[in-house]
Amino acid sequence: DRLGVRDRFKIASIWEAILKKSYERGELFTIQLHHERIGFCGTALIQVLERASSFQPQIWIAQLKDIADWVIELKATELKLDRYGEGRFKVRVDGSKRASVLVKNAKINVASKAWADGYHLIEKNEFEVDSDTIPAVGVSPITPDGVVSKLRDEGFIVEVTDSPNRYSFYLDVEDRENLGDLVNAIEESGKPIIRLWRWPDGARSALSCTGDIDSITIIDFARRFVEV
Repeated sequence: DRLGVRDRFKIASIWEAILKKSYERGELFTIQLHHERIGFCGTALIQVLERASSFQPQIWIAQLKDIADWVIELKATELKLDRYGEGRFKVRVDGSKRASVLVKNAKINVASKAWADGYHLIEKNEFEVDSDTIPAVGVSPITPDGVVSKLRDEGFIVEVTDSPNRYSFYLDVEDRENLGDLVNAIEESGKPIIRLWRWPDGARSALSCTGDIDSITIIDFARRFVEV
């Protein structure tokens, strides 16, 4: 309304563009659709849902309550990394069986399938990795706790260490680096890396559609039409 869009097919193209961008970034796209706009926006909603169902890796289409439950479940899930001889490591998922474990630039001993951005999706909750470097992010003791916490929230295995040459990626910063730049640097390093992804069952991004119920009077509701 407030953007003056009167073409329902234009709305569909806008929403599909947002869907594509959120998919590329692995984020959540939430469409909050007022009930009284279903007649006008219904075509766009159907098109977006059909488009979302065509992506591979998949888009997780879920209710907000399911997404909230998953965030809690993911927060309680952790990747454990154990040394298993020279150049060999054992990785296990401690937590959710639905967790998506991604591996890049590394040799593993279990089945996997190509995912996105050079990653492979691991289909087991325990596996071994052959790597000349520790497939984790090493950080110096001076790295701010906030940076370490954010990297762990992004699903990386992070270890505080003074041995930079042993790790696939080493971070030595005294100030707060941009998280996006750090993640890109890790992923583009060309070194073995393991990551716990943010969505379950191998989904790359998520989509949720929700309604809106306003606690307003009839007069307030009528004024909305005057506004636009």
